[in-house]
Amino acid sequence: MKIMQNTMAAAAFAEEGEFLTASDILSAENDQKKRVILGINDLEIKPKLIEYANELSKRVGGQLEVLQILTPSMIDKTYSFMNDPEVNMMRKKGIGYKIITGLGTLEEDLLTYLEEKRDILMVLLKNIGEEGKNTLDAMQVMDQLHCPVVMFSDIL
Repeated sequence: MKIMQNTMAAAAFAEEGEFLTASDILSAENDQKKRVILGINDLEIKPKLIEYANELSKRVGGQLEVLQILTPSMIDKTYSFMNDPEVNMMRKKGIGYKIITGLGTLEEDLLTYLEEKRDILMVLLKNIGEEGKNTLDAMQVMDQLHCPVVMFSDIL
């Protein structure tokens, strides 16, 4: 309903020759929907990583959402994650935070969670590898989500 109201308001302004106002109404509506997903499966959320991801999401015009994917054996720590000072700081900054339980690889769990979502602007994933092998298939994620995938190292 909100989309229809904004579209009609933009059309009314455009009819009166206020093209910039109409464009602002429509672009503000679109910016609110775009999300940058930071997919992590680490137990610790590093503040430097959150700062980097948040700045990157602002630069591309999106809203950061941190998606922490835990295995069933880690799920008993969920309460401590939800009350972590870093998570509380993220919420104060307007950053979304969700925990999901995953049974497969990071990319499989991420794709399962995001398969029905159409508002993804970009995905940030940790480049996890065994002895130099990349265990994440960034091309598979990009192909299925139709958005850029940025890989980062543990340096952040």
